[in-house]
Amino acid sequence: MQVSKVCFATLLSLSLILTGCSTQRTIVQRNADHLAWQMADQDFSASLRTQVPDTAKNLTNFLQRFYDEGKKMRAAGVSEDQVLAVAALLRERIVQGQLPSNETFAGKTYTSAQSETTKKLVAQAVAGTFIDGYNGAQ
Repeated sequence: MQVSKVCFATLLSLSLILTGCSTQRTIVQRNADHLAWQMADQDFSASLRTQVPDTAKNLTNFLQRFYDEGKKMRAAGVSEDQVLAVAALLRERIVQGQLPSNETFAGKTYTSAQSETTKKLVAQAVAGTFIDGYNGAQ
């Protein structure tokens, strides 16, 4: 009797875990989640904390544009070498800070300074998502 309760509890737990893993997320959402967690790991401020779900949601909208641009390049027949060159250029411009970073707080827009590590993380995510779009990753 005791063994059957343990087996039932184990099976129930396993089914709940597997059900949670079966949710389909797009490659853009997975890239945004990964980037949000990486950014949260880089956040050393004692007074501020990264809200990972909110950050991931905002990053999904941001990265979706690069994914769509990669899809457009594939549809236009652009070669893989050219796409890799564009991805490298995107990565380089983000790391060098040539793409502006604006944030809105209390109705006012501010240009924010990002750390070098954050720039590298964002650059890698943008380039990877762009290439994922070109390759049609789901």
